Amino acid sequence: MTLSQCPESTELPPERFFVIGDSHGYLDTLVALLEKLGIRQGVFPDNTQLIFLGDLIDRGPDSAGIVHLVRTLCEAGHAQCLLANHEFNFVNYHTETAPGSGEFRRAHNAQNDAEVRETLESYQARYDDPAAAIAGDVAWFRQLPIALELAGLRAVHACWHPDHLAVFKQSGNGWYLNEDDWERAWQPETPQYEATEILCKGVEQPLPGGITFTDKNGVTRQRARVCWWNRAPERWEDFIRAPGIDLTQLPPAGRLPTSAIAPTTPTFFGHYWFSGQPRLIDRFTACLDFSVAAESGGYLAAYEFHAHDEALDPSRLHWVERAG
Repeated sequence: MTLSQCPESTELPPERFFVIGDSHGYLDTLVALLEKLGIRQGVFPDNTQLIFLGDLIDRGPDSAGIVHLVRTLCEAGHAQCLLANHEFNFVNYHTETAPGSGEFRRAHNAQNDAEVRETLESYQARYDDPAAAIAGDVAWFRQLPIALELAGLRAVHACWHPDHLAVFKQSGNGWYLNEDDWERAWQPETPQYEATEILCKGVEQPLPGGITFTDKNGVTRQRARVCWWNRAPERWEDFIRAPGIDLTQLPPAGRLPTSAIAPTTPTFFGHYWFSGQPRLIDRFTACLDFSVAAESGGYLAAYEFHAHDEALDPSRLHWVERAG
């Protein structure tokens, strides 16, 4: 599917937004979701804009195809797309630490090579000149906002954290990394690195008692993502978000930390690999990552937000099961 025949966006501000979760290279599934939303070649609904929460690439069979489709929509004015951790990593995987050094900001080691293998293969299959296509998409990724706030909604890939957003420049409805930010964001112990980690990967904390777990990529971890969206968690299940961890290993929860950044306005994010049928977290909060790339299959989800809605409605969720 291409949308090259879609009309250009009008000057009127959109009144409806479809916020779309992590698609991870599953182009056929994304096309099926767009068709369910009334979007197909040559057809785009009036007064509507798409917001992609990032993680377009890796894990699925046609990341290059998804990037092409989403870029086409964005460049026609029909969509906006966020910078997420997989796009951020892809940029640094293809950026040398210094020009001509032959060393890259994201090391070309076994783990990182495996993460992008399907993505690189998809560029080889789609393009006569895959290196040029990758270079073009890397340049596009560098221009994406790391967060958006518009028409009463907030969107970020992993965690809406005002203190870390403030590290980056706000321009219009979005926050962006400038050239200096990109120079620093790959280097640990810089404010840009910490901010990018939080906004694109979420808040983490060490597990108690030296407990470890193995994540979905087979990596052993001592730190786990926390549910920053839960204002006052009472159980480990409400505080820890780490697929692969056995929560019965943890001591009694006791008094868990409260969250000062829990949403009080409609907020959308992906990243967290929720399972089961898509659902809202609460009236202000929606994670739209429902594990489309899971080995056992999952869903690609979208939320239909009408400009200046004050709360979220479960009836506005849309989804399709993974195709293929």
